[in-house]
Amino acid sequence: EEKLDRVIGVHGKLAKNIVQNGPGLATKKPIEEIEKGQDAVISRVKNEPVTIVWGPPGTGKSYTMATLTRDFLREGKSVLLVSHSNVSVDSVCQKIYQQMIDNNEKDALDKGSVLRYGYIRNEDLSLNPYISSFKYAVKKNPALDKKLDELQKRFNEVKKVKGLASKEIIELHSKIGEIRSSIRKEERNAVQNASVVATTISKVIMDKLFDIINIPFSYILRFIADMSGGNFAVAVFVFTLLINLAFIPLTIKSQKSAVQQMRIKPKLDALREKCGDDKQKYSMEMQELYQKEGVSMGGGCLPMLLRLVVMMSIYWLIMSPVTYLSGVEKAKVNNVNTVITESFNELKKSDKDKYDDITKKLDWSAKNVNNQLGIIKIVRDNEKLDILKDSLTDKQYGKIEDDLQYMIKKDKEAGIKFSLFGIDLTATPKFSIDIFNAFNRTWIMPLLAFVAQMLTSVMSSIMQKKQNPDAPSMMGMMLMMPLMSLFIGFGFPCGVTFYWACSSLIGGVIQILVQQFYGPHKLLSKERAKQLAKQCDFESAQISKLGAVEK
Repeated sequence: EEKLDRVIGVHGKLAKNIVQNGPGLATKKPIEEIEKGQDAVISRVKNEPVTIVWGPPGTGKSYTMATLTRDFLREGKSVLLVSHSNVSVDSVCQKIYQQMIDNNEKDALDKGSVLRYGYIRNEDLSLNPYISSFKYAVKKNPALDKKLDELQKRFNEVKKVKGLASKEIIELHSKIGEIRSSIRKEERNAVQNASVVATTISKVIMDKLFDIINIPFSYILRFIADMSGGNFAVAVFVFTLLINLAFIPLTIKSQKSAVQQMRIKPKLDALREKCGDDKQKYSMEMQELYQKEGVSMGGGCLPMLLRLVVMMSIYWLIMSPVTYLSGVEKAKVNNVNTVITESFNELKKSDKDKYDDITKKLDWSAKNVNNQLGIIKIVRDNEKLDILKDSLTDKQYGKIEDDLQYMIKKDKEAGIKFSLFGIDLTATPKFSIDIFNAFNRTWIMPLLAFVAQMLTSVMSSIMQKKQNPDAPSMMGMMLMMPLMSLFIGFGFPCGVTFYWACSSLIGGVIQILVQQFYGPHKLLSKERAKQLAKQCDFESAQISKLGAVEK
């Protein structure tokens, strides 16, 4: 109770109630019988296939995860630690490292038993050669690291004398790429051989999934952009139109599924009344009814899920323009991002004011995982490129110079124009209460998304009232969605909110047309006509049989 009071404070009545009563939502046991404490968690995890642990910040969840990981490691088991955020993964890894150092288990660390794979937000952890998979690969291959430094120094020397167009520079560039590929290969081998691998869900699954989706999408976007003179906004609009047209069959299917649900609703209500409080019996009979009537329980979910995947894909395409639209390999992008991030982290420790000034001038955000929006601005602006060069040491800049030059070349070849009426679609609008003085053109995009969503909601509401005058008012929902678009829009790049606006307008128009031809009443009328036709055919057959008997 004392710890809860310290953590939650005087305004924590709701949070405190959740702490006390929350576990009761997941079990039928009285709250006083729920197991509590880190020892109880460790015991359950070792004996149960799934364990759900809940607790407010500061109650030792990360410490418990670290302790469990060490226990499994000592038992010779393999462990995959995943979370949705880099910060969460880093926190557990830091505690695992500290526990192993405190318990004289450095030999296991030296063998690469525990590795953090992927982007590391924690500054100390990113430089730790025992935990960071990349730093571990470098530590275990000093010859490769030494060779890379030698080639980089030679590259800088030749560039000053002969420039970037010389034959030797091209050869050195190729050799540097080979060395880096070798280090990355060693890193992957180390991760495969590790007993404990810690990373994000994105690194495990989502990156591969979105590569499968984004790569063909990026080809389509680039093709449309090429046809429109490199205009990204036109490409997004046409791409959104094509996607929505492709979704029409699924939208119709979803509409038909909704009608089927309406058709069997009276039978479901009768089942609910029949089964009473017996939820298990009602669930089983409901499934039987759905199967008997040929109705899919999740038939309307597929279009919504596909739209969500496409929206996330567009988000990643805009957040990763260097990879997907300029066609630069991820290894080069990761190298540039890692070197800049690590050097800026060091600068932040030594000179916070200088760090703030440089990151502001470069539009560089420490919160972004791959910072491709910052990178694309650097490669397109010689002034920012000079600022970056001046802020790094010769050795640091030498590690990324050839990759930056390659990005400049690929970006010029792609020729993508990320602007619409002077608005930078890679920029993220920043809201301020001081509207009149702080207003800038980037605010137009979230406002456009709000207006588009509002128009769509109004049109949808009018169509619904025409088809069903007795339907309850959805004014609250109609306002909530546009307001959410406006609020969230100030945290996303303008390109994403522009896509939302296009999607709302195009999707709204298509939905109205679908409602016009495949509205619930029309579909129900067709369904009823089919049933009446079957009934007439059955009765005609019975009459024919009776007539034959009389004869």
